[in-house]
Amino acid sequence: MRAITTLFAVLLTLAACSPRDNPPQPRRDGDWAESWMTSPQPPREAPMDLADQTVRQVVRVGLGARRARIRISNTFGRGVLELGAAHLALSDGGARIQAGSDRPLTFGGRPGLTLAVGESRLSDPVDLDIAPLGHLTVSLYVKAARGASEHSMGLSTAYLVSGNAVGAADLPGASRTTRRLLLSGVEAPAPARARVVVALGDSITDGKGSDPDAEHRWIDRLADRLTARTGGRPVALLNAGIAGNRLLHEGIGPSALARFDRDVLGQAGVSDLILFEGINDIGLPALIGRLDQRVGPQDLIGAYQGLIRRAHARGLRVIGVTLAPCGPNPESPGYASPRNAALRQAVNQWIRTSGAFDAVIDADAALRDPADPGRLRPAYDSGDHLHPNQAGYEALAQAVDLRIFD
Repeated sequence: MRAITTLFAVLLTLAACSPRDNPPQPRRDGDWAESWMTSPQPPREAPMDLADQTVRQVVRVGLGARRARIRISNTFGRGVLELGAAHLALSDGGARIQAGSDRPLTFGGRPGLTLAVGESRLSDPVDLDIAPLGHLTVSLYVKAARGASEHSMGLSTAYLVSGNAVGAADLPGASRTTRRLLLSGVEAPAPARARVVVALGDSITDGKGSDPDAEHRWIDRLADRLTARTGGRPVALLNAGIAGNRLLHEGIGPSALARFDRDVLGQAGVSDLILFEGINDIGLPALIGRLDQRVGPQDLIGAYQGLIRRAHARGLRVIGVTLAPCGPNPESPGYASPRNAALRQAVNQWIRTSGAFDAVIDADAALRDPADPGRLRPAYDSGDHLHPNQAGYEALAQAVDLRIFD
């Protein structure tokens, strides 16, 4: 506990002194804004060998636009990344692209780029008419890569073929993966009134329990609601969830405290933060045999306060989400112990009543079983008593008051 408290003091001092934490300049019509993102992380399994392969991925962007550019990341690569070519197009389903929509991309006027470990880079923009919640196809020809940076729970099919096929209308016979590879963002010009909302979270935000290619994470369904309403601001909801992520300790990917600058403050045009983390800080220490990493309510509250302070210093609104219930599970017995159940309730009480957040989404109330409030409602349970199923994600999205985004 003392080490965690010391860590808070250091992080909060750095936050108070950081030149990055200055109030942003007002956004103007046409300024670039993040329209889609995923959080890079080290490979969870054996790194994929992408040398001399075309990787084609489909993303659903938030904002309608007439121009776009993409971000390539070698954040967690194990060697130099050499990209030979890249194309952007409108998706026609699967690995197919819509006729007439294919656009070659350049990087500083060149068709390829080379990135050292830890680097990322934006492409030059191209003209392309994109609808709100439209699907884009990004095709990358990889000349060389070692231990490519990825996002393990992409929940969207990527297609791989040998050689340079970035301009192909389809990729029949391609191998498939649901990992996100190399691609970490799509930006588009946006009106000044648009909101860019980053959802910082763990596997529940990442969508575990949701079907691949279904766009049925709770953030996806919330984006559907916001886009379908009339009279509201344009909104891009960006998913910065990483399965297994924690607020305080590194595990599967950097902690939320460590990745906050990159995954939240570093997103173009960001205006709002949805903060939905903490259940893994409570449950993982016993599961992985690291009782020295056990936390108490003040540890989590201190982490929330630090992130809120850093976000407010940059002019962001912060929306807190209560921690959802979790029941006993042989695969994760530590999550639902009496101690951890009391800890979760104490943290949720603070989220609801402290006034530290600009708004609150009550995931606990939306997902709990009325007959046993410490557990997920059976109809919302994916089967592991920790992650909602698609009905649960729908219920959580429907529980959000859309007015908090206006």
